[in-house]
Amino acid sequence: MHLSYPQVITVLAGVNSISKTGLGAFRARIRKLQGEGVPHGANPGKGKSVAYTLGMVVELAIAIELIQCGFSPADAGGIIKPIRSDVYWAALMSLEKSEDPDAEDPIILISPESLMLYSRTTEVKDRSSVMAAASIVTREIFLNIVANGSEFDPIIGVYWRWSFIDLKELFKNIRNHSWDALDREVDVDHYIESEIKNNEKELLSFKKEKLNNMMSWGGTYGGASLVKIIS
Repeated sequence: MHLSYPQVITVLAGVNSISKTGLGAFRARIRKLQGEGVPHGANPGKGKSVAYTLGMVVELAIAIELIQCGFSPADAGGIIKPIRSDVYWAALMSLEKSEDPDAEDPIILISPESLMLYSRTTEVKDRSSVMAAASIVTREIFLNIVANGSEFDPIIGVYWRWSFIDLKELFKNIRNHSWDALDREVDVDHYIESEIKNNEKELLSFKKEKLNNMMSWGGTYGGASLVKIIS
């Protein structure tokens, strides 16, 4: 399933409740994100059209949410790039059939302090190397850390300053508006189901190696390390 640029605008404008009078400013915001390399593959060269995959739409939708949280397009790009290979798997995971879907819903956590520290301590312009800016965790883990406290010690900043994105609700909105953008000529639900089935190994690897992994101080050998958070 692929979408044209106008169809992507239709989807994302629907997700963000953009009126016709606001479409010009909304397109300008998307162009700024494209200038930051978001989504990956959206800048093929002058005069070349882009066929947007569902993964590209998800990446762009998350970047727009980050701007809504107050991040600049440059910071939004810096946050999304290190996890761009994971957000699509997390989105598919959010619509998998599960015995306890509420507990397993994926949440994207963002530490604004990681970006603040990065901007103060380096002049490097490529923010894609920012550590600990974003992690993907389950709703159960998120609620445990925020509501009950945790022994988890973030490498940068404190958990009560995090921003978060409910990926399940975002992806459901993308799915619903994709039906309209494609004039219901494509069975979007069937496509998503086939993506889940055809990428079982990738989803399993994501859950095992990336989900609920966050940067923390005091690893086995001291210093910073990537640790699996368990509720």
